Amino acid sequence: MSHNIWKSFQIKIVLILLFVVSSITVGVYFINFNQYYNLVIDDLKEDAKSVHKYAEKSIDEQIFHTINTPEDKDIVLYQSTYYRLNEIRQIANVKYLFTAKLNEDNQFVYVVDAWDMDDEHFVDVGELVEDEFTELLFRCVFNNEVAFSDKIVDTEYGMLYMAYFPYCDSEGNVLGVIGIDFDCEYLYNSIKNVRLTTILFSVAFALMFVLVLVYLVRREFSYTQSVINDMEEEVNKVKERSMLMLDTSPVCAQIFDKDFNTIDCNEAAVKLYGFNDKSEYQEKFLEFCSPEFQPCGESSRTKAIRLVSEALKVGYIKFDWLHQKPCDKTPIPAEITLIRVEYDDDFVVIGYTRDLRMHKMLMEKIEHRNKLLQIVDDMSVILYEANTQTFEKAMHESMGIVAKAIGVESVNLWKNHTSDGELYCTQIFDCSSEVEGFVDGVPFKYDEFIAEWRETLAEGKHINSIVTDLSPETQS
Repeated sequence: MSHNIWKSFQIKIVLILLFVVSSITVGVYFINFNQYYNLVIDDLKEDAKSVHKYAEKSIDEQIFHTINTPEDKDIVLYQSTYYRLNEIRQIANVKYLFTAKLNEDNQFVYVVDAWDMDDEHFVDVGELVEDEFTELLFRCVFNNEVAFSDKIVDTEYGMLYMAYFPYCDSEGNVLGVIGIDFDCEYLYNSIKNVRLTTILFSVAFALMFVLVLVYLVRREFSYTQSVINDMEEEVNKVKERSMLMLDTSPVCAQIFDKDFNTIDCNEAAVKLYGFNDKSEYQEKFLEFCSPEFQPCGESSRTKAIRLVSEALKVGYIKFDWLHQKPCDKTPIPAEITLIRVEYDDDFVVIGYTRDLRMHKMLMEKIEHRNKLLQIVDDMSVILYEANTQTFEKAMHESMGIVAKAIGVESVNLWKNHTSDGELYCTQIFDCSSEVEGFVDGVPFKYDEFIAEWRETLAEGKHINSIVTDLSPETQS
């Protein structure tokens, strides 16, 4: 694993951890804040219920029937109700405590407002209830249920929490509403401070946690990177040793993948086909190092793909193959061994090529020698069984066997002899179809036909070698 890849991996891990920690922190923040906020709302609801219990006892249902205009404030019923509700408001520390009802136009109007009459915010009898409160009032009246605001609401009178209770007669008919508004300005600011403190604490905790994680991750990754580097170094050493052994092997070797691409080869393979380097070998081997068809008639490429696929399947195969040199198409008969091995989490095929040219040449020489020995054996039997009368015929038959074996029309016998210090050669036997038997040939002087015969014989060559070196005219 390269340094850049490993560094990128570390960054991804840190980002994932940062995301996880941030998500947990945000989740914890919202859970804690919501729990705190819900507890505050629940306390306000309970306080509202307590205030309502006392306020309901202080209200006579007649106020919803008889008090309709500001002039009705002088009625004793209004006065007594106002003073009792105002006292409850002050004791319970409620900002607004009032009663309201629907008028003939189906609009909510105030009946008794327990706020100080001398204050500018005091609402007189019959004044319309502000629109921002009517939705909750309608819900209370038409559903005949207690209507609490879902949260602390920012109104023109400040931050309020509203609780509206239906007021019913003895038959259960809703006559009006008892409204309780809590002043939550201080409480709301406290909640804001708690929220801000919680956020800052959460962020600080998250940052501290991430820093600790980054430190631990970097330390662990540094150790892991060190281990990986050591492992990679060891693997590279093993690969270098393996490649060194492969390159110094006299046997041609190459590696194929499952798509029949040449991955690598050794130096013996480069030399066998006459390439300059491994790169040229990988580029040209498949196209130029085999004839178009194998001796069996099958396309070389088709057969090669089939055999490599078979090696990948069974693991090991051996077969004969005909290669060629790219430069001049010199045939290279070879024995191929394919072995499947595991490489980089996959399988490849290593091919070993044994050049059979020397082997075939030796086998041809052995076969030729065996053939000559067989000829000698056959001639020995024929000559051994001959007598004086049949000897000439036996010689002719023997020479015919030799001629047939070496692929010529006839074989003649010549005798070397000297005369006056000169070397001559005279034919003494002819096994051609025209003449059969011993003949008195005309002697030929060596110096006239082979001027350098002495030097040639001194080199250890045979008479047949000398004759082979003659021109066709001289040989005839």
